Parts: sequence; C-alpha cells; structure tokens
Amino acid sequence: MRKFDKYDDDFETAPVGGGASTKDKIPDGEYVAVVESVTDKELGNQTIVSLKLKILTDGPAAGSTFDHDYWLSDKQGKTNEITMSQLKADLTALGFQADQWKQQGRKFGTELPRVLLVLPGVRVQMKKSTKEKDKKTYHNVYLNKRGAEDGKPPTFDAATLAELAEAAKPADPFA
Repeated sequence: MRKFDKYDDDFETAPVGGGASTKDKIPDGEYVAVVESVTDKELGNQTIVSLKLKILTDGPAAGSTFDHDYWLSDKQGKTNEITMSQLKADLTALGFQADQWKQQGRKFGTELPRVLLVLPGVRVQMKKSTKEKDKKTYHNVYLNKRGAEDGKPPTFDAATLAELAEAAKPADPFA
C-alpha cells in the first residue's frame, strides 16, 4: 500500500471547499506566488502535505516565503475532512482536475504523489485575509487560481500529469 492510498475513499467523498492555513507574517491582500517546493511527512499518525510558497507580487511581502500546510489526518490518524475539501478545491483551482478524479477512475493515492512532483514552479493567484473569532486571530490563505504563465499546461489530465510527474522524478543515484 502506498502512503496516500488510505485516503482514496475520503478524498473522493470530500466536497470541494473547506478550511485554510494560517499565515501571520503576510499582510492581507491578493498576491501572485510560486510553489517553490512540496514536502510530505508523517508526524505520528498525522500525514502533512506542505507547499512552500514565495510571494512574487511587488510590495512589502515580495520575496516572502511561507508554508501552506494540509494536515490530512488528526493525531488519531482520522481523516481531516475539512482539509481534504480544501485540498480538493485548491488542486482543482490549480488545474489538476481533482474534482473529477473519481468520475475518471483516478485514485487520490495515485494522483497526489504525481501532483506533488509537478507542483513546483506552478504560479498561484492567492488571497491572504485575517479574521478575528472568539478572541483568536486567524490568518487564512486561499489559493484562488493559477497565476500568470508558468510554463506548465493550464490543466493536467491523467496522461499529462503522469508524463510530467515521470519527467520530474529525481534521478536514481544508484542507477
């Protein structure tokens, strides 16, 4: 079983939309950013996918980098439905057709590793907003759509994603 296979059913039933990550050092506003890198890791029972984003828009935040995290599961290993919904919405907005994977017979556990290989270099139009609720401050980041030309196709069907992911795989140092 591959790392993300256990989330196949939960991702397929997750609605598009959901929660967001906190980012306290970026002023509120709309920005163009680029995905610099992507990591996934296990922390106990929790699975986390993290996008390192760099602000490209001129202004006080230009050049700032921050992690946009998706906590796929909680401390008990239970799927985080809000995060799955947000991830599906974000991947769909970025052209990965995640909202169509189930109808196309594409599994989350197969497609997400491919997406993670292809995401670096993708430009993103995003919005950062701060909200107060119950005496707490929440810094939300919304990935609204693909940014200006980034040299990648506007959408990633199954064949295109598989081809780009294969090309992006690091070389085997032992080959």
